[in-house]
Amino acid sequence: MAAVGSRAFVTISYQNKIKFYRVGLGGSKLILVIDLVSTNCTVAFAFALSAAHGIEVDEPKTYTEAVSSKDSKKWIAAMDEEMRSLIKNHTWDLIPKPTKKKVVGCKWIYKIKEGIPGVEPFRFKARLVAKGFTQKEGINFNEMDVKTAFLHGELEEMIVMAQPRGYENPDKADYVCHLKKSLYGLKQSPTQWYLRFDKSMAENSFQRCSYDCCVYHKDLRGGSKIYMLLYVDDMLIACKHMDQIDELKKQLKNAFEMKDLGAAKKILGVAFLRDSKKGILKLSQHCYIKKVLERFEMVDSKPVQTPLSSHFRLSCNQCPRTEDEKVEMSTIPYSSVVGCLMYAMVLTRPDISYAVSVVSKYMVNLGKEHWRAVKWILRYLSGTADYSLIYGAKRGTEVDVEGYVDADYAGDLDKRRLEMSRGVVKLLKIYTDNNIVDMLTKAIPVAKLEFCMNSAGIRRL
Repeated sequence: MAAVGSRAFVTISYQNKIKFYRVGLGGSKLILVIDLVSTNCTVAFAFALSAAHGIEVDEPKTYTEAVSSKDSKKWIAAMDEEMRSLIKNHTWDLIPKPTKKKVVGCKWIYKIKEGIPGVEPFRFKARLVAKGFTQKEGINFNEMDVKTAFLHGELEEMIVMAQPRGYENPDKADYVCHLKKSLYGLKQSPTQWYLRFDKSMAENSFQRCSYDCCVYHKDLRGGSKIYMLLYVDDMLIACKHMDQIDELKKQLKNAFEMKDLGAAKKILGVAFLRDSKKGILKLSQHCYIKKVLERFEMVDSKPVQTPLSSHFRLSCNQCPRTEDEKVEMSTIPYSSVVGCLMYAMVLTRPDISYAVSVVSKYMVNLGKEHWRAVKWILRYLSGTADYSLIYGAKRGTEVDVEGYVDADYAGDLDKRRLEMSRGVVKLLKIYTDNNIVDMLTKAIPVAKLEFCMNSAGIRRL
């Protein structure tokens, strides 16, 4: 959803239900959370998110690499900080190794956190993670960030873990860690953390949204509401009244060890840019897109002006026919690229929706022409990485939500069909030259693309 002036445009391209939640912001309304009820949509977004998280910088993969790298002092300091948190939280007790009890391994995970400009610098982060894959079933915005979130969950079963590398107790070398609290990597950890957090929110009179279990809300005096959105250990708080936000922060800090990041500036790779005088909020994935281009070696590629040129006529006939051709194409990181594109598409770049929908059909059996089309999308993003999604409305007015759909007369070369959902639709005549949704349903010329993007609130930073 993008707002321009006092209007907003929403394009619904899924066949099953989509739920929207409105969050008050000044005198306008913004849709902050979209719950994709369709299983296919949820799976697609999960795939896109996992692919996006695969965008990394050069970080140590093992303890040995960390302590022997040029930044070894910083990594050791990060591990010391993690161990202090674990000890402070009484995460485990050292006990003699029980007989007939499987010992879960553990390892260090290293990340360089980008930080948030003006709030916190980039930092070296080390996380001790249990090797949960060795467990067997039956045997074993204002923005806030929860420190070591999973350590707040209480374990109901006995789990023993090997002592962490580099921090073994020399006097008890044959002892193991009897876990008292959940730890990152354990299969039980996400559930235990969520149950603990859900209980805390209920104690503070917050209600869990019936459509999305990670959205909480509370009615306030005067008919307004406060919303709390949770993603693992990151939180966004939305409310018209700052004193209510401060009160919720105080309650959360009393329950958990938390870090207050102030007004939301970046979450899940999306940067928040505000212009309070103009009443504008911009969402940008500029840094994320640059990382994607670097990962797939497309930084220096020649930019193109459209997400997908009309000369691409993709179909199954272009898929590999022989085993040799399939083996050759199996080395192409097609699925990873498409997943990364999906993540940008879902959050801030609806202009690549049509192009991504076309190339995503061939992830199982891709051909050379399909791969050329994917690289074309990357070339488009290389020239438009600084585009952002703009929300805005005149103060004191409502944001009108409008939905559009367009038919391309069986443009699907493989199945020759157009599918639409059933529902109540108000029909209005919109001439082709003014149809914004064209950029989501077909390849269009540069001039028309610019018109559609400006109308939908997608502009350069």
